[in-house]
Amino acid sequence: MKKIKILRAIILVLLTLQLLSFVMGFVQYNEFEQLHETLIFGKFNFVIHSILSLCTIAGLFFLVFALNAVIKKDFFVTIATKRFKIAGLFLFMVGLGQIVFNSAVLIKETNLKNEYFFTGIEKAFILIVIAFGLFVVAELIQNGSVLKQENELTI
Repeated sequence: MKKIKILRAIILVLLTLQLLSFVMGFVQYNEFEQLHETLIFGKFNFVIHSILSLCTIAGLFFLVFALNAVIKKDFFVTIATKRFKIAGLFLFMVGLGQIVFNSAVLIKETNLKNEYFFTGIEKAFILIVIAFGLFVVAELIQNGSVLKQENELTI
């Protein structure tokens, strides 16, 4: 249980940093307004990044809520299963969105180096793998919950 608490603390730090980054993006928007107009999607570039950031924040929130349920109640709780699945869904959407965005940038902008593309794709695939990992954890918890209920009924 101690390792789960440490994981929750690390995710809370990441969530805090992501929230600060999101707020600072709005605070500094006017300073970089001219830069946004030169990018591939223009001013929508900021909107796309904001939506991806909000999905990341939502995924981290649900992950923290799932870990809280595991810590407070028990590991085999159905509410934790649902929250892990929702967190995985949000992180999967962010990863997929980043792949689509970076692919569009690579196709449109011929003067960019391929390193930018592969760095973005690498991070996106890591998010997708984490999302699938959360789906697997949710299935394990769900199967464990069923086994626990069957065990309690047989005694």
